[in-house]
Amino acid sequence: MAKSRNSNIELLRILSILIIMWTHLSSLPQLKEADYPFFSGLIADWGGIGDNLFFGITAWFMCNESPDFHKSCHRVWKLEQQLLFYSLGLFGVCTMLFLSGYPIFHSMGSWLHLGVVSVLPVLTGLWWYPSAYVVFVLICPWLNRGLRAIGRVGHSFIAILGIVMWGVLPYVSKGMDLSVFMFFYLYVPMAYLRWYRSDWERSRFVAWALTLGGLFVSSACYAIRKIAVGSFTYGVDPWYLPSMCAALGIILLTTQARPRHSRVINAVAKSTLAVYLVHLNWGILPLWQNILSRILISSGLSNQPWMLFVAHFTCVVLLYLFIVVIDMIRRKLFNLTVNRPGRENRWFNRGWTSLIRFSPKLAQNNL
Repeated sequence: MAKSRNSNIELLRILSILIIMWTHLSSLPQLKEADYPFFSGLIADWGGIGDNLFFGITAWFMCNESPDFHKSCHRVWKLEQQLLFYSLGLFGVCTMLFLSGYPIFHSMGSWLHLGVVSVLPVLTGLWWYPSAYVVFVLICPWLNRGLRAIGRVGHSFIAILGIVMWGVLPYVSKGMDLSVFMFFYLYVPMAYLRWYRSDWERSRFVAWALTLGGLFVSSACYAIRKIAVGSFTYGVDPWYLPSMCAALGIILLTTQARPRHSRVINAVAKSTLAVYLVHLNWGILPLWQNILSRILISSGLSNQPWMLFVAHFTCVVLLYLFIVVIDMIRRKLFNLTVNRPGRENRWFNRGWTSLIRFSPKLAQNNL
């Protein structure tokens, strides 16, 4: 995968972040009166599937990796560089807008708050996904060892119990949230499939059954929410069984397909995390929503639902491509500075050396 990435998987990364973007940019206050088609709201309701795809693609390959804390720390190091670039860069943009008079913050306190969390984006949870992902990556080597140690029967029991408690029974899920605990919960059944059910992994029937079954139930739940009065939310969040099944089925279909390689797709897919970071930074998100709303309102398509949907989707794709261009510039900049050949791991290696001096067992067992 590192030498030549499967473009089927990379295309799925792009699809997952587009679904997530649509979910975040479809609930615009200025468009509440617009008569959007049913399909538009359905895609927005599939945000949980997008989250599962975004995480599941990475987890799919981590399942079969050997426990390696050194590799986990290196992943966190590379991720932290990217997070700091965008957190500080976006704070600078927000500051310029704020000083120019644009009402991007409610108060000076909000501006100061964003400044503080931008310096420590992982520890302060500026974005929930990277913060949870860092914890998951650091613990994953021990998680793999623990799941291997309890064997197939114990692993299957934990997977089934978790799915019943949080994936099937809607009211038990009160203890679940968008957090690292959700990643552990999603990872356990996927690891079981990868380690013990290779027949399911290769089965086209299983893949299509999971995909179509998950999408059907998710769509039915959305239809019920549109009709019923109340707070029926089953099927929305990524920990519910329909979202899990649909995402896992799509991943199975993608991995079963004949591998293909596209330099364009692979290059664009490298920026999926950047797209997530730039569009969902809570300081800059209101700006994207305001720009998008103004464009759509001025288009005069309020009485043409499908045309409005097409225009909305086009704007989301253009924003995606705009962020991809920014990230390509960021990668070039990093290649000339922090990731120069021969120097890209210098600071990490120094930190790792200090760590193993503090705890020699890390060097002995790589755990």
